[in-house]
Amino acid sequence: MLTLDTLDGQLLARIRDQLGGDLAAHIHFSQACRKTRRLYDEDAIWQVACFRAGFGKPRRRTITGQSIQQLTWRELAYILVKH
Repeated sequence: MLTLDTLDGQLLARIRDQLGGDLAAHIHFSQACRKTRRLYDEDAIWQVACFRAGFGKPRRRTITGQSIQQLTWRELAYILVKH
């Protein structure tokens, strides 16, 4: 049986890169299995996904009492998708 865990990491990274600016797809793909979760360990990956979706970090606003500048790009992606 073929599962995501059996696929090569480079192939999974290519699939991730093809998701472009669809933040919801990135979130779902990152939660699919342990191997895909590891593909999203670096905050820079989330930053690229947010930029491709047309989002950057606002400068002076707060969300739930927390400064946006203190949020990770992953957290910001989750907030944007929930909105």
